[in-house]
Amino acid sequence: MPNPPKRPANQERHTPHYDAWLEKLRARLEPRGAKAELARFIATHAGASEQGTKSKITGYLARRTLANGQFVCAANAWLKLADAVKDS
Repeated sequence: MPNPPKRPANQERHTPHYDAWLEKLRARLEPRGAKAELARFIATHAGASEQGTKSKITGYLARRTLANGQFVCAANAWLKLADAVKDS
């Protein structure tokens, strides 16, 4: 099966909202253990393995793949929960 053609650099997707969201997530995952906490939260709600979820998060942060909607919604729920705990 042949590989799909690569897009020229001028045809790369421009995703300013996703980029901003990813930077916010990246900043929130800087503290030690935060990525594991997010992976545990998502794995619990999605019925996935924690290690596999952590690997996907690493791929999203490195921009190897784009996060799907289910992940974005779960990560947003985790961010809101973390904000609520931080504010209380």
